[in-house]
Amino acid sequence: MMDAGDGSRRVGYLSASQFSREYGRFFGTAPTRDILRLREDGVREARAAE
Repeated sequence: MMDAGDGSRRVGYLSASQFSREYGRFFGTAPTRDILRLREDGVREARAAE
């Protein structure tokens, strides 16, 4: 699993806070909210596949 700092560097940012600000401006939500939503969706999909 990757944290915000690792993710921001992988896409070319030196600062996780700058990445978070620009992400929020572009997508209208904080990256942490999208991460939580995607994790919850993954859990739901895994349970549905059982």
